[in-house]
Amino acid sequence: MLTKESVCVLLAYGDHDYYRRLGFKEEIGRLFLPPYPLKYPFGWTGMKLNVTATTNTPIKFECVAALSKPDLW
Repeated sequence: MLTKESVCVLLAYGDHDYYRRLGFKEEIGRLFLPPYPLKYPFGWTGMKLNVTATTNTPIKFECVAALSKPDLW
């Protein structure tokens, strides 16, 4: 469903052991700069949803309105 909407990467912020079991990787997370400073940087992970190439330069992005609250990060 997400790939039909042209989503290439899924990012997660949480327990890295849990997300790693689901296929999320810290090295993918490092390619994207979170919108706010992280209390626990090791919990920032990502998962590629297709073979789209990523850059080595971290990408700054904005998240959905519901998550645009610094206290959540």
